[in-house]
Amino acid sequence: MAVHGEIDREKVLDYFEEQLVLKMRSAKKPNEILITSIVMYMMDLYPDENYEIIKKAFEFDLVDSEMTNLKEVDDILTLDKQFYLKQQLNYTKPLIIDNTIAELKNWGFFQDQHPITSNLTIDNNTQLTNPAIRQEKIDRNDPCPCGSGRKYKKCCRK
Repeated sequence: MAVHGEIDREKVLDYFEEQLVLKMRSAKKPNEILITSIVMYMMDLYPDENYEIIKKAFEFDLVDSEMTNLKEVDDILTLDKQFYLKQQLNYTKPLIIDNTIAELKNWGFFQDQHPITSNLTIDNNTQLTNPAIRQEKIDRNDPCPCGSGRKYKKCCRK
């Protein structure tokens, strides 16, 4: 949202820095996944003002090195700020849905016929069963459903 100008970029970066400092000062072991995520979100917003705190996070080995590294941050900061932020607009799509009905109208679940199964035909002799529907249980003393006239326990249950 900050990339698209819906939220002030500086406020978001200040918030991320605040969270990063809190997590780094925490008495218990900081969550590496959370800190890595915060750093990567900051990287999306061109973190020139927050470079020192990001550098400390890397120095204290709090960032997952398989996800990102300080060189990537340095590479971002060598680019022109306006160019980079404009480039980020192309890579990020807002995750906000303005019109839910328009968004969901093409989902298969909301269509009358499923696009894959709408062309299937079933002959009249095929009995469709739904395993979620419980069929009536035959008691052992009931007449056998085969029509023999004998009790179920003496006929088909054997």
